[in-house]
Amino acid sequence: MSEAPAPAAPLAPLPTTGIGSLPHTQLELALQLALRVDIPYLPQLPMKDPAELMLPQALEGLPGLRFDREGAVTVQLAEWERRAADFEDELEQALATGTVAAFEPSAGFACAWRPFLWEVESRRLPVAKVQHAGPSTTRWALELDDGRPASALPRLGQQLYRLALARTIAMTRALLDRGATPLVFLDEPALGLLAPDEDTSHRRMFEELRLLIAALRGEGAIVGVHCCWSADWSSVLELGADLLSFDTALSLPALAAQAQALERFEDRGGSLALGLVPTDGREADLEALAARVVATLRGAGKAGERLLERALLTPACGLALRSVAQCERVFDSLKGVQRLFRERLARD
Repeated sequence: MSEAPAPAAPLAPLPTTGIGSLPHTQLELALQLALRVDIPYLPQLPMKDPAELMLPQALEGLPGLRFDREGAVTVQLAEWERRAADFEDELEQALATGTVAAFEPSAGFACAWRPFLWEVESRRLPVAKVQHAGPSTTRWALELDDGRPASALPRLGQQLYRLALARTIAMTRALLDRGATPLVFLDEPALGLLAPDEDTSHRRMFEELRLLIAALRGEGAIVGVHCCWSADWSSVLELGADLLSFDTALSLPALAAQAQALERFEDRGGSLALGLVPTDGREADLEALAARVVATLRGAGKAGERLLERALLTPACGLALRSVAQCERVFDSLKGVQRLFRERLARD
């Protein structure tokens, strides 16, 4: 897979988008909200069906997969062992021949996928965002039915990586086929648990993620990494992603302190997706929020200033656990923050 430069995308200044999960149980209403932002995104509806929670959705098709209403995922070891070889053959054949369409999300795990593709094509959207749990997070979260972690079986860990590769390539190609530039975010909260400079297994997971990012960029996607926990930001900035998405209240000061890594990231053309509006039910002082973020990034020097000018603006995290009314208020606040950012940058 080539290290192709990120494709040019016709984005408005400081565009808004969403993280992914919404609290709706009615698909039509969720799609309406997801299409209202500057970069429409694929809505995930776990309140409609727990199969749409982040981990079950990402692991669709894995032999022996089981999940509960909270999204905890396990593998029935006997079933996985019985079907593992056939599943590996399916993955290898799909990736070797490029016939990955069978790994697109199904209606049972992503009811919005096909309707979203129809909207992308019919509206002639220039850019469309999708998201998928990254391999570090699925490996960290998945357990065997005997209580061991998925990492106890290297063969299973490799399947998790190749499943993520096949599905995200399939989603990327589906969007390209409909005329949109794909914006693919890998949701990786587990990065907050990894210390690649101290643990060789953690280092391998970072390398795996770097390979996945390079493969998707080679397919023509703009690739982002979303982590709503604290993380080793200097290592995350070196993954080769085009975008880094994070909760600004939690992580912006620590990220801005990585001056050299941030400058290298910006020099390579990287951008930030600023998770601005709280998604935990708290009301935000939008003026104070905008002022704090602008001051922090400008304090990081020229790189911070340039990253501010080309940032994406998002809620801090997903919204599945909020009410529909709260969700609407979050996106109203996001538009308000966007206006404040644009006014501040134009004035300064």
